[in-house]
Amino acid sequence: MNSKVTTAVVVGCFLALVFGVAWFEHRSAGRAGAALSALANKRAALESAVRRLEALGATAIRDRGKLPAMEMPRTPTTALPAAVTGNRSTSYGELMAVDPQFRALLLRAFRANLAGRFGSFYRALNLAPDQIAKFENLLVDNYAEIMDAMASAKSQELENDGPAITAVMQQQADQLRSAQVALLGESGYEQLEELNRAAPMATIVNRVAFSVASSSSPLTGSQIDALTRILARASSGFQSGGPADPATINWEAAMDQAQSVLSDPQLAALNVQREHAETKQMVAQFNQEEAAAK
Repeated sequence: MNSKVTTAVVVGCFLALVFGVAWFEHRSAGRAGAALSALANKRAALESAVRRLEALGATAIRDRGKLPAMEMPRTPTTALPAAVTGNRSTSYGELMAVDPQFRALLLRAFRANLAGRFGSFYRALNLAPDQIAKFENLLVDNYAEIMDAMASAKSQELENDGPAITAVMQQQADQLRSAQVALLGESGYEQLEELNRAAPMATIVNRVAFSVASSSSPLTGSQIDALTRILARASSGFQSGGPADPATINWEAAMDQAQSVLSDPQLAALNVQREHAETKQMVAQFNQEEAAAK
């Protein structure tokens, strides 16, 4: 378990780093051609990492969700933080229009991450391999439709949050929900919704897992699941029926509950994340007060 978690986290961080470097180069290059050239230079390494993650995903399915979720690109609802010319940002649609391989690579990366992201869900519902395949196909197809809709919007010079695209996105969301309910049943879909609402806590949980991965107390799959639930349920956003928000965690309550599932070294790693979050909130509050005083 130790080596699997360590490898999974490292691969996830590597993928995030590769995408981050490519996007940063895309922003700093100043021209689409130079940015895409930089992206192409990273493609071989990224494809190798995706293949490794695909192999780990197969292991996660076999072992019923013992790997933590990776940090991977999800539904591309916003433009890339990159400027091709002047101050104009470049969207996924523009990149895919110039480099179709970028689309295929995103789809592969998205699929490769699903086993790690939903492994605990597969285990909880005891899904059969064919059900898992159908579930993942639904998500990948929906992701592809969203990317294509964004590319189409760009070609028509429409805004991603405009009424026409918003209507298309809503239609796709409704179709996905209907298909998932048909596959999982109402009860299974409710569990999926709770998992999705708790997903914003994955970053914190993965940081804790990475911190203790090489220690004598690595996080187990059940601990990862339990800690994600604890952090989510300590969030006011989750409590009100919306997505969990790391900025609204009641850390005193979360740390108290975490004592029942984490060892002392693991609690220490979680406390580091608490200190980082509280420091970030203090800085944000200070900046707001300083801006209001001017």
